[in-house]
Amino acid sequence: MRGTPRRTDGTVDFHNVTEVKAQDTPTRASAGLRERHIGLVAFSLAGALWLVNVAIGGTGDEHTDAQSVLDYAGVVVYSAALFGLVPALLVVRSWDRRRSGALGAVALVGAAAGASIAALANFGEDALGVSALGNAAYFPAVLVVMLGLLLLGVALLRVPAPWRWIAAWPFATLVAFLSAGNEAGLIVGPVLIALGALLWVRRGPFRVS
Repeated sequence: MRGTPRRTDGTVDFHNVTEVKAQDTPTRASAGLRERHIGLVAFSLAGALWLVNVAIGGTGDEHTDAQSVLDYAGVVVYSAALFGLVPALLVVRSWDRRRSGALGAVALVGAAAGASIAALANFGEDALGVSALGNAAYFPAVLVVMLGLLLLGVALLRVPAPWRWIAAWPFATLVAFLSAGNEAGLIVGPVLIALGALLWVRRGPFRVS
């Protein structure tokens, strides 16, 4: 961390202080732009994967007992969509700035870990034929994801606006998983893409308060 520039007699050199601040401003602006780029890509890619998963599912693929190329494509895309929740959750964690407290941190870690395990277990079960992974890993991991999203939403509701509004994402995702089944991506996908757009323009929960 830079100290305050001082002359040899110990007094503050205000001219150099101004120069240091001028040098810091572009650096901070560059870091902020990079953070927005990462968030936009993470949310948009995750949302696109969920929409593609719905499109493939709409052709009759059930993501189980893969036989054809389309079946395997469905398994891969669904696993990728599950794993795509991880960077999206990490972006939320980065912007959270610890505002959601210990509950939010535990919920984020739990949901991310659950999504990672579910993605790997789904691929192992349906693409590699390891059927034991379904009951042993996939279903428990999905339950962990849903519990994590629920607790994350509760934690985010306790923080001041505008960041509180981000709670709409975990709740919408949870409702989609519970009610929409294979069509959950029709809700999850657009919500994620919208979050990426809001982050990029710094509106909604990402607005500078």
